[in-house]
Amino acid sequence: MLGTLLGHAVEIDDSTSTKKYQFTVGYFGSMLTSPGIAGGYERVLKSKIKSRNSFFNSEKKVQIEKLLGLEANVGFYWVPTVHVGSFLSSGIAYEKRKTKKKSKFQRVSLQAGLFRSFLPKTFNVEDDEIKRVFLPGRFHFFPAIRYTRGTLVGDIPIYWGANLMILSNYNTAINPLLNLEIGVKIK
Repeated sequence: MLGTLLGHAVEIDDSTSTKKYQFTVGYFGSMLTSPGIAGGYERVLKSKIKSRNSFFNSEKKVQIEKLLGLEANVGFYWVPTVHVGSFLSSGIAYEKRKTKKKSKFQRVSLQAGLFRSFLPKTFNVEDDEIKRVFLPGRFHFFPAIRYTRGTLVGDIPIYWGANLMILSNYNTAINPLLNLEIGVKIK
């Protein structure tokens, strides 16, 4: 399909991407003081490639690939002396990338998941007896929005970004939890 965008030729290719899925692994921490690790799986559902002339140099071609996909993530982080937080989430993602030598990409995803906090040694008093609590902590449902940016370093895609989880049923209200991410995508 050939169209015009502000006087520049645009080609659209509706074929699916050659890389249907990839894995991610990286640092995932609640800010910088609570280190953790996360891994994920990304699957491409739909891909579209547009090609147009550059706005600044009409002889140069620019290709932009837009992807719609699914993702699933699992991870944990550790808050010293307070708790260990672990999560499992899945969602839908939209990614836009420039396909050139130093490919840059942006990704936004909406997710839903389950968060579990594990507390240190905890005891409970029942009938005048002190008993240790088995796996102390709580489960929380969370919706999340995740934004990542990245670039190609050699053949390895490196990404960084932020993940905002809204933990519900947190005491009597909600708790926003901002996490930072940095990692690599594995083909």
